[in-house]
Amino acid sequence: MMQSLRLRAVAGALVLGAAAASHAEICTLGNSGWNIESTSTDRFTLQAVKLAETPDIVVFKLIGGWDDLAQSDGEIQPLDLNFIQTKSSAASRLVINSTVLSNRTSIDWIGFRMTIVDPGLDVAAQAHFNPVITGPFNGATSQLPTGFHIEPFSNGIYSPLFVENQDLLLQGGSLPSGKDWHPGDGGSRGQLVIQTSPQANGGNNSFHLLLQPQTNVVPEPASWMAVGLLLLSRRLRRA
Repeated sequence: MMQSLRLRAVAGALVLGAAAASHAEICTLGNSGWNIESTSTDRFTLQAVKLAETPDIVVFKLIGGWDDLAQSDGEIQPLDLNFIQTKSSAASRLVINSTVLSNRTSIDWIGFRMTIVDPGLDVAAQAHFNPVITGPFNGATSQLPTGFHIEPFSNGIYSPLFVENQDLLLQGGSLPSGKDWHPGDGGSRGQLVIQTSPQANGGNNSFHLLLQPQTNVVPEPASWMAVGLLLLSRRLRRA
């Protein structure tokens, strides 16, 4: 029963968020064949900036922050990035680097969740994180020469959503209120890799990356199933 209530709550939050006063910002990731659509309001902002690209790889950073968005139970609403394929020869590897995310809430973050929700009907072609290419996490207790820098957090856990490695929970540390977080900062220690399977005809191919600071409430990964089902229903209605 509790899990069912959580699923309905997340779906309801997505609907309410869409109805809130907001404006969409679209970043074209160079010639990679991908656009990123983000939503900003007077209470949170998020932008994407392209850094580099090759025919099959595009590197970008995220810049944004959360204001006082904590709900009564201490949970902070996620921000949504919509990745949209715009041409058939789109890059298959999307790399997050040198990101700056600000904690402008009144609550310390004890972790951070990144969840890929791909409403594509072909499960085998769904977008997901690539742990092998990303490499180890570099946190407060390790400074390896490669991987993804996540300090002040110390470890990351991948979990499945619809397919393997669509949910990533970073934990083992704390980001105080009023501070900035710099995931991917540090040269070669700056890659978090998302693997995609671009459609040959461009088609109606898109997926969402949901970003959510963690406080004293840690939502269950399965709760994003409701978000995925809602996005899938929207896609089917547009088809």
